[in-house]
Amino acid sequence: MDDRQQTTDDAQIKRVADSKSLNIAEGSTGQSNPEQKKFLGYSQRFALEVVTCLYLGKRRNLITEINFKTRYDALDKLAAMIQKFKIHWNKTTAGQPSTVSILL
Repeated sequence: MDDRQQTTDDAQIKRVADSKSLNIAEGSTGQSNPEQKKFLGYSQRFALEVVTCLYLGKRRNLITEINFKTRYDALDKLAAMIQKFKIHWNKTTAGQPSTVSILL
């Protein structure tokens, strides 16, 4: 295993994870309902991007099967939580004014 490649792959996974977390935070701070929903979608797509990174690492023999499964299972749970939150969000915001219009 090439240490430089491992470092590059680790850095990519960390950037994606950080970006996902930042998007959730950005989307939850005083945005309109459509904006918050959009950022939840970004977060879900970023989770899938990390899964792709895991598969690439596994294919390149950069991570073990156990390491892959542990991370994959965690991402699967996270993606399911985001999906459930999106469903809940849609039910609770249907027909309600956006956060921005409430403040005005």
